[in-house]
Amino acid sequence: MLWGKNESLMFRNKLMFRVLYETGFRVSELLHLRISDYDYPDPTEKTGNIYLIERENEPLDRQLKSGERTIPVSWKLLQALEDYVLFHRPQKDDIDYIFVSHSTSNLGEPIGRTSVEDVLNEIQEESGIEYFRLTPHSLRHTHASELQDIGVDVNVIRERLGHQSIATTAKYAKPSVKTLAMAHERYLESKRGELLD
Repeated sequence: MLWGKNESLMFRNKLMFRVLYETGFRVSELLHLRISDYDYPDPTEKTGNIYLIERENEPLDRQLKSGERTIPVSWKLLQALEDYVLFHRPQKDDIDYIFVSHSTSNLGEPIGRTSVEDVLNEIQEESGIEYFRLTPHSLRHTHASELQDIGVDVNVIRERLGHQSIATTAKYAKPSVKTLAMAHERYLESKRGELLD
């Protein structure tokens, strides 16, 4: 197991999954996050924000593909970020990326794309899911589809994912089978008595 009995590493890995799932971020956006890029959690509010901020001289694997944007997230996610930064994140001078290495050989150094992919591969192995490949990109698709399933306007989903085009967003936001079935049930209800039994 990637994190063994290391509670702080387990916290980080679960938090990375949670951020990707709740925000629809690209892996580069996850790696781009710094300690100052989120609101202090306010328990009197249901949501707060994570800020994707353009910075000069950002390494290629941490660059923002679609520019700056603000992503509303749950208060609970902000609290988990704060808990990680305060109680679990290894500190290293001049490193302010949120997600860093917990290994003794490079403790506190920024992690890369491979580390995130390794964590998701391990989660997939541990869960026993075989029909679905768990990747940062698949979590991005899931986020978009779940927003569409609850009726969020495609323009809001486009803005949240940072797409330039609605057509791109439409490729991401696929309705679930449950949503398709509910739509068909509404259709059948509207045609009551008109359809052959």
